[in-house]
Amino acid sequence: MAESEERWRALLDQATDFILDVKPDGKIVFLNWTIAGLPQQATVAESIHGFLKPGDHSIVRSELRKVIEGGGAVSFETADSNRVRGVSKCLTRIGPIKADGKVVAVTLTTKESPAWKGEAS
Repeated sequence: MAESEERWRALLDQATDFILDVKPDGKIVFLNWTIAGLPQQATVAESIHGFLKPGDHSIVRSELRKVIEGGGAVSFETADSNRVRGVSKCLTRIGPIKADGKVVAVTLTTKESPAWKGEAS
């Protein structure tokens, strides 16, 4: 691995947000943390929809479609259950990755919503 790639990887590993790159068909290309305790290689090329809570499927599909078709970024909140603190809300942002003016993938970042915790956004 090149030195710059190692530094980039270290930065992503320390990120406070969960970061995913996903193809327009929903297949995971990259993630900085593991999902459901699975190794990263077990989740790459799998559909993001297989890891969502059933109640979040429609909003995530809808927001992904907006980014893929419109080329802009979106933000939305979903519920997330945390074993330690109970239910919280997560703020997810989706932005396009473009090549030659076409959306070829999207990046999702997710973190606990500051508004849910009573903090200023």
